[in-house]
Amino acid sequence: MSRNVFSKKTSCNLIEVENLIDILRSGTLIKDDKSTRITYVHKPSFNQPVIVKQFKFKGWFHCFLRSISISRAANYSKSSKLISKLGIITPKVIAANEKRIGILSTESYVITEFYTGQNAKILIEHPEYFSKEKIEDFTDKVINILATLFKNSITHGDTKVPNFMIKDQDVCIIDLDVVHIHKSSKKLKKYIRKDIERFERDWESHPYKETVLSKTKILRESFLDK
Repeated sequence: MSRNVFSKKTSCNLIEVENLIDILRSGTLIKDDKSTRITYVHKPSFNQPVIVKQFKFKGWFHCFLRSISISRAANYSKSSKLISKLGIITPKVIAANEKRIGILSTESYVITEFYTGQNAKILIEHPEYFSKEKIEDFTDKVINILATLFKNSITHGDTKVPNFMIKDQDVCIIDLDVVHIHKSSKKLKKYIRKDIERFERDWESHPYKETVLSKTKILRESFLDK
């Protein structure tokens, strides 16, 4: 029988998990670089498969900047709730927390449900398996997601193709830790441009590059050429 791994809400209003280190040891490491560590953890700890994304210590200056704003885990949790309310598919956040030394936020983590779809990077890595119609359909759905975000003054911050998942007829967006809600229309346009350009960059060598760019051009015209 699985046990309850959750403890009470912390002072930053996030939910922490007990014995996280032991839980991670039972998981499968997916990614480990200078800024993040991502682990897949199967049952029984959470009664469902989950993804644990840990945001690492990157120096005291970075800690200071994060401490006077918001941790990446807290931003992820907040953004997930907001984006879901807009009708966009994104994995549900199960828990999140941050470690502090005094007032400084040193590390943080977020735990989300495991989305069982296929990572969209396969469209880039193996274009020979997919028809023009499949690429068009995927691109249309991504553009609908981005247009919904932009209309609500939100940008994702890292719209590379691997940050989208495909499941049946649905497209899901992941990695929400650098999502930003903009109050300035000038900054909004700047970051909209970055989101569009980042998505386009992955299609540079793709046989259906022009198909994708013809669609992102419409997105540009809608939000940047006003």
